[in-house]
Amino acid sequence: MRILLCGGTGVLGGYLVPQLIASGHEVTVLVRTDAATRIAESLGARTARGDILARDTVVAAAAGQDAVIHGVTQIPRSFPGKPDEFAGNDRVRREGTANLLAAAEAAGVRRVVLQSIIWVHGDRGPDWIHEDAPLEPSRMTRSAAELEAQGRAFGERTGAAVTILRCGSLYSAESWHTREVLQRLRARTLPLIGDGQNFQSFIHGADMAAAFAAAATWDGSGTFFVVDDEPVWLATYLRWLANAVGASAPLHIPGFMARLGLGGEMAAAYSSSVRCRNDRIKQALAWTPRYPTFREGYAEVLPRIG
Repeated sequence: MRILLCGGTGVLGGYLVPQLIASGHEVTVLVRTDAATRIAESLGARTARGDILARDTVVAAAAGQDAVIHGVTQIPRSFPGKPDEFAGNDRVRREGTANLLAAAEAAGVRRVVLQSIIWVHGDRGPDWIHEDAPLEPSRMTRSAAELEAQGRAFGERTGAAVTILRCGSLYSAESWHTREVLQRLRARTLPLIGDGQNFQSFIHGADMAAAFAAAATWDGSGTFFVVDDEPVWLATYLRWLANAVGASAPLHIPGFMARLGLGGEMAAAYSSSVRCRNDRIKQALAWTPRYPTFREGYAEVLPRIG
């Protein structure tokens, strides 16, 4: 199968490209720079020069492909960040998705995989969430909900198979944000908001890539959570991780202090609770995480970070 991957030189691509090639697929990565070209080629992929925000280049790259994958993100390298810093990420979700779907339609591509996030459901407290639950996106996650709507409309109009993967909190040794969390735990500058009893659902980079690889060859359409087997309280996660790196337990700050320091939107984002099951993707795509909880995952990550 010939697969066009947009977003093939970041954390996801570093795991996904080798998996696809090992399964016998021909992978073309959309690249913007010479440095990205070298990364993609080092992974064994072909390259097509372009930008997901430049429609003509995506149309040219999609010609002759059997499947297209949208894995582009522009998550700001700042912590904790501000809502306005996510504008670039919103663009690749809204405009980039529109361009990729237009390219897929022009090329007659019959399989499309789109990356979304579990936080489109909003804060659900202690409740378990399933994929068909209502969406309650915030201003920061609205673009992901719009990406999903574009994909479903495309599938209904063209009959193409469209798979939407709502990914949980990604971690890996290659992730800037993972390393930043560890550094801040050591410095005790990553406090918990309130009691920290808000659920988070995590996913190792290798397992996220395996879900994308499975979706690229699936003939059906559907929406799936890509998370590991054990959603955990944020307090449990950060205390375990602090102990694993020899740091003191994280501090706690009350909600009103978090809102004053971070702003209401960011404080709400960090204290939201998303407790997701992965039963559907296991059944439909025969996917199972290599790292069933963050503990097994970090047993692989921490020695590589040092």
